[in-house]
Amino acid sequence: VGAVLEQIGRVDDATIAEVVALHGAYRPRADELTLARISRARDDAGRVLTKTRDLAAWQATMARLDAEERMAKEPVERRRLTAPEIVDYTRSLPRLWAESGPDGRQALVTAIFARLDVLGFERLEYELTPDAIDLGLDAALPPVLDLRSQIGEFGRGERI
Repeated sequence: VGAVLEQIGRVDDATIAEVVALHGAYRPRADELTLARISRARDDAGRVLTKTRDLAAWQATMARLDAEERMAKEPVERRRLTAPEIVDYTRSLPRLWAESGPDGRQALVTAIFARLDVLGFERLEYELTPDAIDLGLDAALPPVLDLRSQIGEFGRGERI
């Protein structure tokens, strides 16, 4: 992950301009995680109804979930970062990683990566979080990072 953040921190000015443009083109979206949770809660309520046959409790649960769903479907508008803030953020990621302890690094990984797969010592595949995509980091990173150039040969080198 440190190598990925180093790559973000070293992007050229053209890539930073693309990151800023992608961030500027972003439009608020619905809260997808909450909508998925509501969908699971609806399924759970249906299963409980089949066991208990308590129609009044099921209706109350569904009414509450309907209200939550209406709120979750409203686009969330937050304060937008300015172009200089985006540049400062992307350039600071390697330093943040280097200066962070385990908890800080965990927070960085969780904020940037929705999925992170290390395939042996050669490849790192990942998906960015919606917030990272909102920042335009998808323009700064390839979808797969070849670790061979970062790690070198496997082992400690005694056989050389």
